[in-house]
Amino acid sequence: MKVIDNWLKQLHDEVGSDLFVTVDAPPCIKVHGKIKPISTDLLNAEKTREIVLSVMSERQKEEFRNTQELQFAYSLGPEVR
Repeated sequence: MKVIDNWLKQLHDEVGSDLFVTVDAPPCIKVHGKIKPISTDLLNAEKTREIVLSVMSERQKEEFRNTQELQFAYSLGPEVR
């Protein structure tokens, strides 16, 4: 299981709306309008890139390389997206 899958499961369990994966910050989720960290570990640039690229399609990776940004959805199954 990918680390991001665990974070999304926690997001779902806490009825959150967003997952934030940002360089030099811990992974965070938004729950009831408030952002809260789900780890004390800061994500470095290499780890952040590895995590995000692991769930992107080739087309999404290409768009990300060209624009340095991308909004997309990732699903763990029919109930968790």
